[in-house]
Amino acid sequence: MRQLLFYVFMIVFTSTHAQDAWQQVNDFPEETRIKTSFATPSGAVVLASVVPVGVINVFTYDAISDSWEQKADFPYTLGFRFTSFILNDEGYVICKDAVSDFNIFIWKYNLAADTWEPKTGTSYSDFGFGDFYGASFSINNLGYLLASGGSSEHFKEYNPISNTWTVKASYPGHSEGRQLGFSIGNRGYFAYNYDDFSVFPELWEYTPATDNWARKADVPLYPFTAGAVFSIGEYGYLGMEWNYQGSFYRYSPAQDLWELIENCGYGGYRTFSFSIGDFGYVGAGSFQDPSTGINVISREVWKLDPDLLSVIDNDRNMEIILYPIPSEETISLYGIDTEVGYKIFNLSGGLISEGKTVNKSLVVSSLASGVYILKISSEEKIEYKKFVKN
Repeated sequence: MRQLLFYVFMIVFTSTHAQDAWQQVNDFPEETRIKTSFATPSGAVVLASVVPVGVINVFTYDAISDSWEQKADFPYTLGFRFTSFILNDEGYVICKDAVSDFNIFIWKYNLAADTWEPKTGTSYSDFGFGDFYGASFSINNLGYLLASGGSSEHFKEYNPISNTWTVKASYPGHSEGRQLGFSIGNRGYFAYNYDDFSVFPELWEYTPATDNWARKADVPLYPFTAGAVFSIGEYGYLGMEWNYQGSFYRYSPAQDLWELIENCGYGGYRTFSFSIGDFGYVGAGSFQDPSTGINVISREVWKLDPDLLSVIDNDRNMEIILYPIPSEETISLYGIDTEVGYKIFNLSGGLISEGKTVNKSLVVSSLASGVYILKISSEEKIEYKKFVKN
């Protein structure tokens, strides 16, 4: 009993406290929806709005003083589904025109003057099954935009000097959106793909010098997409999403390897994420309160110091994911190869039920609504997970 209560304490503690590599900094100024974010040498910029379409607030972050400042609103209130990249140390924000189906606008932001300059946009013939889900990265001061849809024109390069767009090699992955973009050195990456019905944990690498794509190691955070992505030095970092309580992975292009690293203080989606110098930042967005199962909007902001990271052995500590949480009928276990034994305890340490998974899932329909601890036992390890029963 004492051992179980210790593990219960550790589960609650680790879901609300970061490891040494992650430090909580000053909160985001308001509870809101995050549209996009980027960072220049002068500071970070976050666009946010309390409604899907309407007034879009602009906030800047000073890493030295750990302070936020609200700036002039984004000039176009009909922008929809945002992405952004950095070119020549200046931020560019891309969005769909909510009035016209296939027009894409791009705006350049002058942080010192707090002004926005419209640049030459582009257009597409369709956005496939869904809407515009743009993903982007920048390499050598050229911007790259992938728009959802199946036609060969959906991956384009933007040149800020000539203010022009050029169609590049067709993206080979599933192309209905939901990608996360980042760049490392002279290569760009898109993580995840969507085909109208399913999410795929694919990672594709783009090399501008040859205008070629290459399939890389799949993203470990699956079956859901992550909510935050950034790069520092020779690594890419990807994580968040409310189901994972802040889980993070680090990608090494040299090894084509994903490493599970320490997580931040909470999980969330619709978050902002960027890197400033040698540090990464994630924050705001929505997450699921594990005690109630209710989605809430967060103002938390966390800073990552990669020099303090401890990398977790992926083979010995492959994370087991429970879905759906909260649950009413059954819980599926992702991250197991065979059926495992389990025990369910209440938060006081009392044994509620036990058994063995069937089809890598277990039935919880008979449980009363509340929070429980699931003990998962296999030949390799024992793991404890907290879950909510509706």
